[in-house]
Order: sequence, then structure tokens, then C-alpha cells
Amino acid sequence: MNELPFAFVKIFTGDIIYGGKVTSNWEHQYIQTILKVFCSENMLSPRYTFFESKLYYGPDFKRLDQYSSYVDNLPLVDNQEILNIDSNAYSELQVQTIRQQEFWYLRPFN
Repeated sequence: MNELPFAFVKIFTGDIIYGGKVTSNWEHQYIQTILKVFCSENMLSPRYTFFESKLYYGPDFKRLDQYSSYVDNLPLVDNQEILNIDSNAYSELQVQTIRQQEFWYLRPFN
């Protein structure tokens, strides 16, 4: 077997690994949509990028420090391109994330 079984990877990742954590049909469809982008034969092509920004790609480096540098230079916060949401939804996501972080830091420690 010389080919990667992408259909199996999508089923294994979407239904088996995340399947128990998905609570709605919309979430299941969203995961399957994301997997269509990230689990395809296209990603094995040289210079393939996942999005138009060309920030996210499968690097083909020779040394470990090059991989480390690539990962270290990725954004700490996912941008709206990777989440595939419009700017209003992205702004609301940022607000909700900040509120959750504030709640976490303000909670009493026992």
C-alpha cells in the first residue's frame, strides 16, 4: 500500500476521535468540512498551501530547527481565514474568548 488512505483518515479523525465530543449535526458537518481542506491528496503536492495567505503549508525541511522555527512563527491566535468565518463572527469569537479568560483568572482558588 503506497497511497495514504485519506478517506480512512477523515473517518477516523472526524467520527472516531472527535465523534464522541460532537454534540450537534452542525458541528459534525463543520469538522467534515475542515477535514476536506486538511486531509486531501492536494496537501502532498509541493508548495501546496491550505489558504490564500500562504501562511499555513506542509513544510518540507531538512533539519529539525527549521520545523521548530516554522511552528514558532505561526500566529498564537487563529485568524478568521483558518476558521472560515466572517469578520463579525470573528470579532464576537474574540470577545467571548477574552470573557472566558477573564472568568478563568477571576475565579476563586480553593
